[in-house]
Amino acid sequence: MKRLTFHNSITILASAAEVYAYLINPMHLPDLHPLIIGVNPLPSERPGSKRVEIQDKIMLFGRLPFYKKYEASFTPVEENRKLILETFTSPGIHITNTIVLEELGNETLVEERVSIEVSALLAKFVMKQIEFSHVEMLHALKKKLELA
Repeated sequence: MKRLTFHNSITILASAAEVYAYLINPMHLPDLHPLIIGVNPLPSERPGSKRVEIQDKIMLFGRLPFYKKYEASFTPVEENRKLILETFTSPGIHITNTIVLEELGNETLVEERVSIEVSALLAKFVMKQIEFSHVEMLHALKKKLELA
């Protein structure tokens, strides 16, 4: 298994409370994440945590659609400040996404730290998908909240 990391950030003209409220709702994911085409709520055993089933559409070789379902959890760590999104998907991929919000006057800095555990064989492909989709995700978040 390889351990990889990815860091991403963006500044959004909105309060940390507004950004947090949007991010903590998993039903917004299809509007933000370019690979996610569906989200279904699941029962959660941890208080305050949300669990969902996510459906992705990943293009293989640029033109072959591959559909994949997996579970994810959304755990608030510090309200209006920090949350953790965690996914376990096959084959043996574990992604932990920690999002930290810092209010800067009338803007909020959104910092994302992604940790990936993946087989060496899939590492390059998975990293490419994560880098692309998470950059797009933060840009979509900025657009949604600044145009609201």
